[in-house]
Amino acid sequence: MKKRLQRLALLAAAFLATLSPLAQQAAASPDNAPVTTRHRLAPGNLRVLTANIRFPLDTDKNGTEWPVRHKLCCEVLAAQDADILCLQEGREPHLPYVRAAFPGYDAYTCPNPSGDQTHRPDNIIFYSSKRFQKIAAGGHWLSDTPDVPRSKFADSGSVRYVNWLHLRDTVANSELVVWNTHLDHLNQSARDKQAAVIVRFTNGFRPSGLPAILTGDFNCGVTSKAIQTIKAAGWSDSYASLHGPDDPGFTFHNWKGPRQAEALKAKNRASKKIDFIFNTARLKPVAAEIIRDSRDGKFPSDHYFVSAEFEYSP
Repeated sequence: MKKRLQRLALLAAAFLATLSPLAQQAAASPDNAPVTTRHRLAPGNLRVLTANIRFPLDTDKNGTEWPVRHKLCCEVLAAQDADILCLQEGREPHLPYVRAAFPGYDAYTCPNPSGDQTHRPDNIIFYSSKRFQKIAAGGHWLSDTPDVPRSKFADSGSVRYVNWLHLRDTVANSELVVWNTHLDHLNQSARDKQAAVIVRFTNGFRPSGLPAILTGDFNCGVTSKAIQTIKAAGWSDSYASLHGPDDPGFTFHNWKGPRQAEALKAKNRASKKIDFIFNTARLKPVAAEIIRDSRDGKFPSDHYFVSAEFEYSP
């Protein structure tokens, strides 16, 4: 019996070795595995998380609707030990649950009036009120007229903006600027122009030279003009800095998880990382991860979240 079990173990290991890395992860990790808690490498390091948590849609069903997945989503968010949490597609129904998962955190989103002029939160930045003191905050519409509320480029499918938060980090004794955005979901031409607007404001921010983070769902891959515009302005992709320049594959998985690879291949579409955490030279990335946690075949969002950990550089 012992020899038989050993043989079965060897056969299983050989089978796993033939699979792609994503398939290995899916085969080795049962769907009901607990959410993995991440621990920072050093107490004073800065941990950042970007997460598109999927706005609530009436068409979501079979476990993708927010009332069903909010517990898993908040558990995954909280397990990343983030000092700064940058959300995309966060809405009013999300806020009570995310706030409960992050006690001792304040939140900022620039005013985003909807069509009826009521406030609609989006691009929400949560930050530890124990570690950070807010100095200033603001935002800009991604358009030819960035100071005009709800303005957009003609080829943009919807209104988009970038918001920013100027903080004092009391642990690192340093100031920090955090930018969070979500580019257009329909047209690359719009995304390219939106990226140029972001660069215009990040380059013009005063006081200049501060450590800075730029996060978001950019809806395009590293080879796109939009991302190249961001990088040409001096921003570094924290994930690529540690894992190399090759695209690690999709972060939007459309609720399919690892099966998204097969879905993209069947449609002859590229597998691209579209969620990024960029940093300036005053921050040194020491860890970065694409968060692929799931439970019972369910995922916290239709995007994988992305984390990064930094040391402050002189």
